[in-house]
Amino acid sequence: VQLLSSFDLELIVDSSNSMRRRDCPGFLSRWEWCGMQTRALSRDLAPFVPKGLTLTSFASEYQVYPNSSPSRINDLFENPAFMWGTKLAEPLQDRLGSFFARRRPGSKPMLIAVITDGVPAPRYEPMLVVQTLINATKRMHDVNEVTVVFLQIGGSNEKGRRFLGELDYNLVKYGARFDIVRTVSFEHLQKVGLSQALVQSVQDFALQSKKRAGSSDRLGE
Repeated sequence: VQLLSSFDLELIVDSSNSMRRRDCPGFLSRWEWCGMQTRALSRDLAPFVPKGLTLTSFASEYQVYPNSSPSRINDLFENPAFMWGTKLAEPLQDRLGSFFARRRPGSKPMLIAVITDGVPAPRYEPMLVVQTLINATKRMHDVNEVTVVFLQIGGSNEKGRRFLGELDYNLVKYGARFDIVRTVSFEHLQKVGLSQALVQSVQDFALQSKKRAGSSDRLGE
């Protein structure tokens, strides 16, 4: 988990009404399971990130909670404010914009973990999310500067799975400068937990970037 402290790590958590559905292990709701995992992550990271984590909740509106301690994160999950809608583009743009505004030479790369249970809504929202990610890649200096990991939570949602797959595999085809998205299925998330899923995503991304760099070097020979 200490590996994650080398990133400017933020969590964006779905607080839409569907997060109340009880289809997680132990008959927990999606929100309760997410809270359990997020609390564990914040506790594990506390020795390495003394300022705490920035957590953003979103549904029809969003709220940013910067530098949240483990106890603050516990309070947030104990007192949810569920809403209709799954408007992800605006909070995603907010947090990416904040990163670029404070970016300096030598800054930590950004890692955003988006925990959600399905497709952004209303109908136009998915394409807004795609465009937000594309726009972010055009502000990046290199491929390692920003990584966005989408973690799907709860029972199988085929529309959600397909949407996240599109982000993972086709972002460059849609016009992004870099491939910055990783996705984690709920099946895998249940097996390894939130902390390890993020670590694995970062490691896989670094390995893929290294392979790409190696291929470019060979082409230049």
